[in-house]
Amino acid sequence: MDNTLTLEQQFLELKEMEAQLKERRFALETKIASAYQYDTLSGKSKRFITESVSGEKLDIQFSASQVKKVDCDKLREIQIQNNIPQEVIDRLFRFKAEVNSTEFNALPQANKDILNGAITVQINKPTLKITPIKKD
Repeated sequence: MDNTLTLEQQFLELKEMEAQLKERRFALETKIASAYQYDTLSGKSKRFITESVSGEKLDIQFSASQVKKVDCDKLREIQIQNNIPQEVIDRLFRFKAEVNSTEFNALPQANKDILNGAITVQINKPTLKITPIKKD
């Protein structure tokens, strides 16, 4: 990397390199999965023990993960249609309370002060985004 570049230019250069490397890694992961005849859409984890050409043992693992989301309106409809008791729904599904920031921020300060006791704020690492402006 050229040290005569500004910090912002260095950042943009590294972001581009990162994107290219990520794309290459994903392509290679796909080739490896194909070589081991692993179906990436199977939803199943799988493990292979193999040996490299230099004789080194390799433990290759494909870890499947799923994210399940609940359509609360559809769940409520199913619950009503099938007479499913609320305690069953409460046992099968977890409902996460989230702050509606627009509505919360519109409250009078006295109301916010009362409700703030139930809210924990975690400050995350800030995200930096630099977008070059192309000259016309």
